[in-house]
Amino acid sequence: MLLLFIPLALLSGLAAWLLNPPPIDVSIDAEPYSFPRYDDHAGNLPLGAVVKVTNLSKSTVWVLGLPGSPTFADQQLVDGEWTSSMSFSTSDPKQWTPLRPMESLTILAGPISERATELRVGLSFTTERLAPTEAHWVYSPAVKIVKRGQDYFPEPKPGAQQEEQILPLN
Repeated sequence: MLLLFIPLALLSGLAAWLLNPPPIDVSIDAEPYSFPRYDDHAGNLPLGAVVKVTNLSKSTVWVLGLPGSPTFADQQLVDGEWTSSMSFSTSDPKQWTPLRPMESLTILAGPISERATELRVGLSFTTERLAPTEAHWVYSPAVKIVKRGQDYFPEPKPGAQQEEQILPLN
């Protein structure tokens, strides 16, 4: 009887591990550096924001996209209107890259308009271990964009918080 109980306990533990994904705890922050300009290969030199993403979870989370170039969305407040744009990896749109506990990655989010007064950046995460069915879009706290001389800087916006939206994957 005991020999039957041990495999059943192991199988139920494995099923619980696979079917109950851990919570997602990530930090997304615009670094306090001047926004660099980069070549978009279309004759423009738009602004970009250096954004640091850190997995604060006790388990691995997966970020949508290729290693070093995840899919992200940026939202900008331009002339009183929020605009959104997405940046996709050029390969498989369903590729997930692991981000281990306390591991960070840094991305250059953009293009950012010189007329933008606020910015926030979002990335898609999952902790589902087999075939993900939903994406957790986590957006950084909104930052004010301040121009000093010829340079643009992100500044913390009082009361701004990170936000999460859970969307099904199609």
